[in-house]
Amino acid sequence: MVEGHCAKRYADDARQKCVGKRVVEVIWRADPQNQENVERCARGKRIVAVECISKQVFLRFADDATTPAPTRKRSSSVVDLTADSDDELICRPKKRARSDEGVVDLTLESDDEAPATPPRAPGTMLVELWFGIHGKLSVEASVKRGRDFQFALRLDSGQFLVFVSPENPKTISSEAFAKRRAKYGPVDLCGDAFRHGALVDALEATFRAAAGTKRTAKAVVLHQGTGAPGCGNIIANEAPTGVLAFFNLIASTA
Repeated sequence: MVEGHCAKRYADDARQKCVGKRVVEVIWRADPQNQENVERCARGKRIVAVECISKQVFLRFADDATTPAPTRKRSSSVVDLTADSDDELICRPKKRARSDEGVVDLTLESDDEAPATPPRAPGTMLVELWFGIHGKLSVEASVKRGRDFQFALRLDSGQFLVFVSPENPKTISSEAFAKRRAKYGPVDLCGDAFRHGALVDALEATFRAAAGTKRTAKAVVLHQGTGAPGCGNIIANEAPTGVLAFFNLIASTA
C-alpha cells in the first residue's frame, strides 16, 4: 500500500519539476471513468500547484490568463469613468418618465438582460490521485503509448507526468479540498500542517468512542478517519510489533 510518506514524496517531486508547465496533451491508457472531467481540468492549462493529503495527491490547474469580458458598445450618451481602471464601469443616463402625479421615475435605462451565472473560475476543480497498492506518480522524459498507466500529461517542457495506479483519477472542487485539508491536515503524520496535539486529541476521541465495542486498537487506527490517515498500515504490515512501532512514531513527532 502506498502510504503517506510515499505520496508526499511523489507530490514534492512533481511540484519541483512540473509547476508552471502547461499540459499539451493528456495520454490515456484506456477509457477510464472521469476522463472528460480530468480533460476539462487539465488540457491546455498550466499546473499551478501539487498538494498532498494523506495518501492522495491533488493537481491544480489554471489557464495562462483570464479571458477578458466582452465590452459594451458605447454611445454618445455614455460617460466613461474608466480612466484609471482595468474594469469597465459605465454610467448610463437615467430615463426620466413623469407620471400622472408628477413624480419623476429614475429607473435605470437598460437594454441588457440579467447576466447569466458566470462559469466556475479556473482552478476551482482539482484532479485527485489515489495510488492503491502499487501506484506511482513520476516525471519522465518519455513514455510508450499503451504502457500500463492511467494517464500521462505531456508538458510543454517535453516531460511527462505519469500516473500509474489501479484507481481511476477523480476530480474534486476547491471547496471540498479545503474542507478535507482543514480536517486531515493537522493529523496527517506526513503532512506539512501536522500538529502533534491535534493527532493525540483525535486518537483519544477515537479510542474513547470505540470503548465497550469489539473493535480492536488495530482496527481503530487502520480506519482512515481516526486521525492518522495514511499510516494505519504500519500496524497491519508490522504486527504484532506494529502497534508499538506506530505509537513510537507518534511519540517521535512530539
